[in-house]
Amino acid sequence: MPSLQSNLSKYIGMAVVIIYQDRNDRITKRQILIQSVTPTHVRATCLESGGPRLFKLHNILAHEPVIRNAG
Repeated sequence: MPSLQSNLSKYIGMAVVIIYQDRNDRITKRQILIQSVTPTHVRATCLESGGPRLFKLHNILAHEPVIRNAG
């Protein structure tokens, strides 16, 4: 089974929705543009705030690519 790192690496440069558990155990849904993926972190731009973010890989609970309609 592929690791989360390799799964997310294929989305570098693409928008992805993630379900994330932050340091205070809050669960959030975020739309991000993935810049890079390491064995421990995902560096991305938050598409809601426009700011850079660093996410701990083990705190990403789920992910899926953003599908944009052509029309």
